[in-house]
Amino acid sequence: MPRRLLLSIAISYCLAEEAMAGMLTHSDVPAGFESLVDGQVERVEVRIAGTSLGLHPVLVRPDSLHFEDASRLAQNMIDAGVTASVESLLVALGRQMPANRHLACGDAAVIETQCGYVTTEQVAAIFDESKGVVELFANPAWLPSAAARRSRWVAPTPAVNALVHRHGFNYSDNADYRAFSANGIGALGLGERGHFGFEWQYSHNRREGAGESHFAFDDAYYRHDLDRTHYVQAGRMDMHGLASPLGGSFQLALMPLGRIDGVRAGTTLAWVDQEQAGHGTPVTVVLSQRARVDAFRGSQLLSTSYLDAGMQSIDTRMFPVGSYPVTLRVIENGRETRSETVAFSRSGGEGLGSDQWQWFAQGGRVVDVPGDAKSRDVAQFGVRLPTMRGASLSNATTVFDSRRAYNETRLDWHVLTGLGAWTISAGALIGSDGTRGDLQQLSIGRTVAWNLYRQAMRAKDCRVVEDWPAPRGCHSSLTSTISLPLAGGSLTAGYTYGGADQFAAPWHDPLSPHLDYGVSRQRNEGYDATFARAFSVQGGFVSLRMGAYRREAGNVTDDGVHASVSFSRHRNASQATRASVHQTASVDARTSRNGDDGAQLRGSQTHRWEGATRREVTVSAAADTDSLWEAGIDGRIDGRYGTAGATAFHYDTQMGSSVAWTANHTGSFAVSRNGAFLGAGAPGGNPGAGVVVHVNNSSRAYPKGSVAAKVAGASSGDVQLGFGESMLVPMEGYTAARTHVADGDGSRQSLGTVVSGAGRRDWFLQPGKLGVQQIEATLTMTYVGRLVDAREQPLSHVLLLESPTGQTGEDGSFIAEFDGHPARIFALDPLQLHVCDVAAPDAVAAVQRLGTTRCRVGSVDELPLELRDGERFKRWALRRVANLQANIEQGEP
Repeated sequence: MPRRLLLSIAISYCLAEEAMAGMLTHSDVPAGFESLVDGQVERVEVRIAGTSLGLHPVLVRPDSLHFEDASRLAQNMIDAGVTASVESLLVALGRQMPANRHLACGDAAVIETQCGYVTTEQVAAIFDESKGVVELFANPAWLPSAAARRSRWVAPTPAVNALVHRHGFNYSDNADYRAFSANGIGALGLGERGHFGFEWQYSHNRREGAGESHFAFDDAYYRHDLDRTHYVQAGRMDMHGLASPLGGSFQLALMPLGRIDGVRAGTTLAWVDQEQAGHGTPVTVVLSQRARVDAFRGSQLLSTSYLDAGMQSIDTRMFPVGSYPVTLRVIENGRETRSETVAFSRSGGEGLGSDQWQWFAQGGRVVDVPGDAKSRDVAQFGVRLPTMRGASLSNATTVFDSRRAYNETRLDWHVLTGLGAWTISAGALIGSDGTRGDLQQLSIGRTVAWNLYRQAMRAKDCRVVEDWPAPRGCHSSLTSTISLPLAGGSLTAGYTYGGADQFAAPWHDPLSPHLDYGVSRQRNEGYDATFARAFSVQGGFVSLRMGAYRREAGNVTDDGVHASVSFSRHRNASQATRASVHQTASVDARTSRNGDDGAQLRGSQTHRWEGATRREVTVSAAADTDSLWEAGIDGRIDGRYGTAGATAFHYDTQMGSSVAWTANHTGSFAVSRNGAFLGAGAPGGNPGAGVVVHVNNSSRAYPKGSVAAKVAGASSGDVQLGFGESMLVPMEGYTAARTHVADGDGSRQSLGTVVSGAGRRDWFLQPGKLGVQQIEATLTMTYVGRLVDAREQPLSHVLLLESPTGQTGEDGSFIAEFDGHPARIFALDPLQLHVCDVAAPDAVAAVQRLGTTRCRVGSVDELPLELRDGERFKRWALRRVANLQANIEQGEP
């Protein structure tokens, strides 16, 4: 056998060299090696234009390739964007095509000759045997044109109307207060270009025995897109719709207008093909020690963050679009120590549409009116004009009751220079009642990153008057941060300022406009400079951090220094534990003017389990020199039905013991004529859409729990789907997103193979639309056994018809892959067909062991029609006829 194997390898090499000269026949090889010319079926990955089409059975010969399932491959190519008809692809793929092995670039690209490309009028291939990959090349006319890909507008993906809803919950409980908030954004598709959108929020806060609850619909409106550039909508609306691309990305950060009940019309950027995410103004806080920071928009809890000492940035990616104040509550050692309010502004796309003329107009009645004040009529209109490359000038006017008017002018400029990417914004507000406001923003990003944001607003005499919603009081804020590399680490410095004056007299006295009675003044100022450096050591990772700060709040001034060193190590998941482990130990020290000196020792260990549902558990403990200690546990689950997390901390301080809890959840659901579906959460402030990925049931016998396909969505990781299962992939409306479907790999005993629907698929859905992606899949199962005939003689070197690459050895043994569980195995020797009955599969076995199976001689009529029409059987039938003819000529029976 070894000698024959070496001879086979040598002949195969020679055949590969001769393949370029022409098609090979049996006469070109020695007797006994005809199978080398016949080729063998292999499961190889097929790609086109960088997109994987999955694994496909291919008959590989020394000089050519033949796709065994051309119809499935043709459908995969169409799913990948090929524009040819199925019939044209079947003609091109149904023939033998040159393997072009010599054009494979391999690991080192060929410099002397061209490699990795074939010019063709239909479909051509390059077989890279070293990687087991077939690269397909199609007629350029069959591929999406470059002009189409550069189109300014996005065409919507076909979908059905549905109710699509994304929701989130946040809960925080400590010794000082308890807060719960829930919010949701939904859309109901109506007609071809319309939807009913709504956004709601609920909050409940309890402090010192008193509780307060609030529920409101921020938005509830019907929107209709007249074309790709204009829209009209009516109902309850707030300003964040104008700040997103849906309303033209008007960043009106100073205009005093909240929600209205009315009508709005204007231009839209929703259909523009740009994938530029919205950014927000920086929200930072200076901390003297590790603390929890809760961010509120009014009474709505937006986020909870655990941050280290120094100037820290709050993650605002999940904050709603719009311009509004954010209140930060700082909780140290389980108790609220202070709160501060900063201005925040976020649009749905910085610079989006700066080269286009935009406008909007709206009118109605103001909703958010305090006390028993009457609702007020309001009209507002605005325009944005491109001024130069990357710059635009916006102007908007708001008129209340035809008596008071406010005008805001803003300049935005986004430019790339040799010093990096610059974002410059400046705005000013003028009111007929004497109100004045202004803002400036500068952001520079490269090796040195600098961010500056300033906003100021001044009502007349800083009064709170009945003429609401006029600006109230006088306030200003400034945030500036700079970050640069230094000594192998990074240096970050920052400055924050916030001030407010408010004259709260219960009456308006025109004779005493400067009366100082009831005035309240607030001042907050902070400086911080922090140096951080990290490096690896044997077995772990060391991080050093040191800094100095100064904070002034009213009449209280505090300054000090802080330093920390931490050591962490990571252990990847093993077969025994199936969980990765991350351990961290740190020491923090601080000293300050107000005597808050001390040091803290902290340790934590995180276990993370990856899979269809990702789970994470962190246990931590800390103690400091003031006899204060804390211990906590943090858990998180992230799966196909959403994300849920919870923390519990116990604090023991000089003032006593306390317990703090937090919990959060995000998720989504959709209801359409196709059914109801649950899904994961997704970021974004606009009404949503979704895609249901469904794996069709199969008539074949598959073990329970078998994985058919692996699906990745716009905001979710890999999820394994079984046969008959569905998955909702939530998306933001008017936003390009994609799904990716691959062969399943989550089962121990089998490997799912996607027949139809594999690869990447791009989506662009309007709010309230639900796309459906159907997947056809099979299940490849591995079987080990031995076949014998009725006389217990081994069936040597017979082909296993249902297995693309199956063949028995000398003693009749085999290891083969089948599509599902075969009730019978059909074995082909040169002259006969054998039928072998197979026992039921073991549902939990990694490999199905059949043992010795007795077979009988069968007839062609017993073959299922799909096997009888298969290419492999037809080739056997032709060889059988040739063998019978040869036997007759030699006088053998």
